[in-house]
Amino acid sequence: MTKPLPLIVYLHGFNSSPASTKAQQFKQWLDRHPGLADYWIPELPIEAEEVVKLLQARLLAEVMTRPIHIVGSSMGGFMGTWLQNWLQEINAENTGRLAIINPAVRPWELLRDYLGTQTNYHTGEQYELKEEHAEQLRPLEVETLNKPKDIMVLLQTGDEVLDYRNAEAKYKECHLIIQEGGDHSFQGSKEIIPEVISFFGLGMSQGTS
Repeated sequence: MTKPLPLIVYLHGFNSSPASTKAQQFKQWLDRHPGLADYWIPELPIEAEEVVKLLQARLLAEVMTRPIHIVGSSMGGFMGTWLQNWLQEINAENTGRLAIINPAVRPWELLRDYLGTQTNYHTGEQYELKEEHAEQLRPLEVETLNKPKDIMVLLQTGDEVLDYRNAEAKYKECHLIIQEGGDHSFQGSKEIIPEVISFFGLGMSQGTS
């Protein structure tokens, strides 16, 4: 029986979508390196409770059959931290590594500055961001990281949206990569993909590039 490929789940950020630059960069890179891993880039709902339902519905069975690695950007970094922790509770053996890019820390506080009408950067969809949306994130906080060495955290000090020092403090025991300058989108994101794939333990024998 053919062993299933690992699955990489990419989680986009707030007001973003699978069409985001980093999501597409990962998709295109993996498309150019077939046989390394399958990928899933879901469109995440506005409400955190719906995000949880979406991820659990797909991954509850998947984690029993193959390794799952996660990439998360900004809010997706926060959700990725929760997701890795949840998967570890279901099947630690198949819970792979997590790479997060300029991740949000305590996002229920950050979102209070964005209450009101919002427009998705990529889809143009407009919606009303409410206090309840922010509060749905609070129970998903992972206060103690079970396996910090299985988490790569990529930060740029020039992030104009999030203070990188908050993530540096929270993830201090993880594999931290801090680059001077840059911005919230993470300048040079395409160049870090091979390093993330290597961190996941994938593609070493296939010659990633």
